[in-house]
Amino acid sequence: MIATLLAGLLAFGPADPVLPVSATCVDAAADTVAIGRETSRGWVIETSTADGPWLRVIGPIKREYDRICPRLSAAADGTAVVVSFSEFGDDEHQLAVRRPGGTFGTPTVLRSSIPVTTAAARGGRVAVLYRTGRTGSPTLLQLPPDGPPSRVAVPSAADGELFSLAPDGSTTLGAAPDGSFPIAMDASGRQLRGAFSEDGLRVQVGAEPPALVAPVYETYGVIGALAEDGAAVVIYHDQQRGLMAVDRAAGGAWSAPHPLPRGSSDDLLGMGIEPPSIPARVDIASSGRVVVAWDLADNGANVAVTGQAGGVWGRTAVLSSPSRQPGWPVVTGDRVLWIEPDSAHGPGPLRGARVGAPAPVDTRAPVYTLKLPPQVKATRKGHATIPFTVRCDEACDVFFDTEDPVDGYVARSLAAGERRTLRFRNRSAYVSGTHRVRFKLVVSDRAGNAHRRTVRVRVRVP
Repeated sequence: MIATLLAGLLAFGPADPVLPVSATCVDAAADTVAIGRETSRGWVIETSTADGPWLRVIGPIKREYDRICPRLSAAADGTAVVVSFSEFGDDEHQLAVRRPGGTFGTPTVLRSSIPVTTAAARGGRVAVLYRTGRTGSPTLLQLPPDGPPSRVAVPSAADGELFSLAPDGSTTLGAAPDGSFPIAMDASGRQLRGAFSEDGLRVQVGAEPPALVAPVYETYGVIGALAEDGAAVVIYHDQQRGLMAVDRAAGGAWSAPHPLPRGSSDDLLGMGIEPPSIPARVDIASSGRVVVAWDLADNGANVAVTGQAGGVWGRTAVLSSPSRQPGWPVVTGDRVLWIEPDSAHGPGPLRGARVGAPAPVDTRAPVYTLKLPPQVKATRKGHATIPFTVRCDEACDVFFDTEDPVDGYVARSLAAGERRTLRFRNRSAYVSGTHRVRFKLVVSDRAGNAHRRTVRVRVRVP
């Protein structure tokens, strides 16, 4: 049933990277993808352009308890800047720049007490917003394609805020005196700006007059995208109605606010959307095609929708496997990318979907075999390791957990016919005796067909 429903919803088909890779975090811009992953020598950041080979750009960086992730900005002509940042806010970052037609250069160290914000523009221009020290003013570092870098102190109000960089080198940081703030910028440097007023959200494209587009009273964030022909979209989170969109075709009027469509099945797509720190990711093409991706916090699925700015929008597509807890999706062009971790906060395969890619037509759930021990012996501290062996007749994903956040979960991707023994480390502390413990098992394929069952294993504690 789920596959039949998905066939009607999907505007996207699976389009994983040509060269598979396991990673912990991902970012993407233009045709470049950046990942962070841990090696035996430390954390590295690697990039792939146009589905080419993965090349190490930054690292290895030694971190004992932290993970290193990329933040990437790129322009269509190949200009790009990638910076490393740590999960726990370490002050030391590494920065690498790529000019048009070139490769990423040797990384340089940048110390910043705030998350580094980057921008790239056509012609080889890149800029970085950072701050040294806990009380110092933010600094804008510009790295032109020729000539020395420049540093300019900027108002504290711009600390950590979105900023834009035009091909001529001009920048706009944070809110303007009129209270407007940058939402997006096209490749020529023209801006899409927003401002909150007493009657709602007003937006302005370039020098056009501002337009009232939504009666927003409480919002968790505003993002948007602007094409060079003037087509635009703005996504915001309304506290009462969830994620909303307003959009316009090139030269057209703004649409009325409309909720991002969630499909026709609340069981599949969830009853509501919890407000994430970044409500969604969005991109727009010069043709006016919009791609928006976000996660459903209530059931963990990554979803996406495509629409025509100023026109018709499709229905929401579920992208991630039912056997996975995916990481945040990122959007670049007509492509959505995300990580499917093999364990809580761990690495996992990088997955992708693309607008118009062939959607799976399979309607049959994988046929699988499962072998579990009838009983396992726990340690004296009451911890147990549960081995289980799974085999699927087709490529599948396997998910196993106790629904206890202390224990986390284990998930893996299996090839067709592959038999693999996985081990789930149950860290719950059981007292002496024998306990019958319930575990949740989900086995699914990329078409969304899934088996779900509860299994029980006896745990004996000395």
